[in-house]
Amino acid sequence: MAVSASWDWIATANMICRGALRKVGGYATGQNPTAEQMAEALEALNVVQMGWQNEGIFLWTIAETTKTITDGTSSYLTTSVKVIGISNCFIRISNHDYPVQLITREEYKNISDKSLEGRPTKVYFSKTLTDYTLNFWYTPDQTYTFHYTQIIRLQDLDNIANNPDFPVEWTQALIYGLAAELAPEYGLPIAERQDLRNESLIKRQSAWFGTKETGSFYMSPKKR
Repeated sequence: MAVSASWDWIATANMICRGALRKVGGYATGQNPTAEQMAEALEALNVVQMGWQNEGIFLWTIAETTKTITDGTSSYLTTSVKVIGISNCFIRISNHDYPVQLITREEYKNISDKSLEGRPTKVYFSKTLTDYTLNFWYTPDQTYTFHYTQIIRLQDLDNIANNPDFPVEWTQALIYGLAAELAPEYGLPIAERQDLRNESLIKRQSAWFGTKETGSFYMSPKKR
C-alpha cells in the first residue's frame, strides 16, 4: 500500500468536541451529538485552552518585535487585545545588545525618581483588556530601538469549523482535556472523572515535551 505523501491533516474543533463527548458518553455509537451539546462543548474547549495558557508559554504564540523609544518619553501605549505579556527585552546599539530587566508594578512604583534620563535598564509591562503600556526606567535620553518578545493569547474557537491554535501534536491532549472538563456535567462517577483527569495530564505533558525547544547539553569532568 502506498503512503499518502501528505502532511496537512489537522483536527478541527468539531472533531475535538465529538471525541470528548464520546469519552463521556454524550452520544451513542451510530448517532450524532446535538447542536446544544456541541455548542456547550465548544464553550468548554475555549475555557480549557485559555486555562492551559496560564501554565506556561507556548512556542507558537510568541512574536519578536521592536519599538522605537524616544528622548524624554518613558511610557508607550499599544492597542492590542491579543498581547498578554512580554519577555526577552533588550536594546540594541551598534550590534551590541543591552538587557532590559522586566520588573513588576510594585518595583516600578518604588523607583523614587522616574524622571532620570539614560539608556533604559528596566521596563514595566502593564496590561488592560484592550491595550498594554511599556513603562521604561531610565527615561530615554535619545532614540533607541527596544527589542522584545510578545506573548500572544491563543486564538478563540468561534465555531466548530475552526482549527485550534495548537500544533497537531496537541490533538489528544485537547480531546482528553475537554473530556475531563465535561465529565461532571455528564454524571461520570468520581473514579472515572479522576481517570480522565490523569489521562489528560499525561497527554498534556507528552504534548509539552513534543513541542518544546531542544538544544545540546554537554558535560565534562572537573579537573582536580
